[in-house]
Amino acid sequence: MGAILALHGEIKFGVIVAFMIYVRLFTQPLTQIAQAVTSLQSAGAASERIVAFLAEAELSTAVDEHRLLNHARGAVTFHHVRFGYSDDQVTIKDFSAKAGPGQKIAIVGQLEQVNQPSLTY
Repeated sequence: MGAILALHGEIKFGVIVAFMIYVRLFTQPLTQIAQAVTSLQSAGAASERIVAFLAEAELSTAVDEHRLLNHARGAVTFHHVRFGYSDDQVTIKDFSAKAGPGQKIAIVGQLEQVNQPSLTY
């Protein structure tokens, strides 16, 4: 409507711009209130989930469910193991190791600096 009035010379372009600015200044607080209500609804839903999570019964501890191996037997051997989270991100290449009975092995090292992980016995 403003374009038609401006083309007919009944209104100036500055009046149209001022009107648009006034409309924006009027509707901006309404938009902010709507966003605040949406945030409050999201917070309410999140708080319901948190309360439901906290109300869940605790899992039984596995302290009473373990057995102690006094005499470990057997060995575990890894031959040419390859591991990666995807085909283009292989983190372990051609890894071989043998763990004897009762032995603990840890794979440590930074992947960028070490081609083969070092073993700690």
